[in-house]
Amino acid sequence: MIGIFCYILFRESDLLVNRIFNIQFVNIRALDNFIFINFIRYNLPDGLWLFSGCLILRSIWNKNNKMSQIYVIAFILFAFLFEIGQYFNITPGTFDIIDLFTMGIFALFEQFIYKYYFLKE
Repeated sequence: MIGIFCYILFRESDLLVNRIFNIQFVNIRALDNFIFINFIRYNLPDGLWLFSGCLILRSIWNKNNKMSQIYVIAFILFAFLFEIGQYFNITPGTFDIIDLFTMGIFALFEQFIYKYYFLKE
């Protein structure tokens, strides 16, 4: 939900999520020069997307730790390759090194939460 709000509040109105829900873009161009606003606008949704995908995969293979780890790693690799593919114009989108950094932080955060709160070994 937070990622959707990032799109609704900070992204242009021609995005698919805005067309689906018929939402008008909130124009806050005065805040464009703030790095944090740009991070929320462009990078945070990628990190949240990766984080939620990992959690969904963990919940699907809840009882099988080894299988869930394999799928989560494959999902993270896919996400990174998709972003890198944008650099080489293989996949659609705009490459951003901060996206890779954000996804890496969220992937580590998910691993930390899983290891220390869910495994309880």
